[in-house]
Amino acid sequence: MSQSFIEYILQTNEFTERLIKARKITEETSLETGFVVARKFMEGEYIKQPHEYKIGNLIISGDNESIPHEYCGLGYADGLYDFIDFHFHQDFESYYIPSPSDIRNLNQDRIDLYELDAINSQRLSIVGSYDKRKRMHLFMFQEKTPKPVFPDVLEEFCERYEKDIFDLFSIRFIEPNVVVQYFNDSGLYVCEMVTATRKGIKPEDVPKLKNFTDQFSVDTVRLDQLIKDNE
Repeated sequence: MSQSFIEYILQTNEFTERLIKARKITEETSLETGFVVARKFMEGEYIKQPHEYKIGNLIISGDNESIPHEYCGLGYADGLYDFIDFHFHQDFESYYIPSPSDIRNLNQDRIDLYELDAINSQRLSIVGSYDKRKRMHLFMFQEKTPKPVFPDVLEEFCERYEKDIFDLFSIRFIEPNVVVQYFNDSGLYVCEMVTATRKGIKPEDVPKLKNFTDQFSVDTVRLDQLIKDNE
């Protein structure tokens, strides 16, 4: 079986190098760092992109702020759309979990992707942290639903998650598998946690990447109208 886009990207040297660079900056500054991975879905209308993907530049937060949202792909302009969003939190004992805001942002980004570029894609969010041995723990989650999770369902899950998991996490240690199972049991998300070193994703964690989907569809009628409206 051929590799999925996710399996391929997360095992490239370029991705690992970007992780290490982001980790070092977060270690030195205690600021959040992140980057976006875009993938090709069409030939660009205005910019010809010869590659099948692009790993964006590092984004660094200001003091006491979350990292700003920056686009890597430019949609139909260059034929790339943002598919993977990664950000590092500073050292948190051993690993960190998504905040309710991370969950909401994933949903909103998926909605915006359709509104702006007519693409339905189950985007992947990765929340990273590192431990004293410099191992990088990547908490990966993706909406499982064929369309964006409905607002009322999303809010109900976020409120429950905040009470059951997130608030408790700041008080006492919760095993990673408990958090992963909480997401997966919801029926709304696919979730895994993998560990990476300077050599890349640990071999025993690579099979977990198969649980995520990289499928997408384009509403060609809507896309044609969007392009026409912007001519």
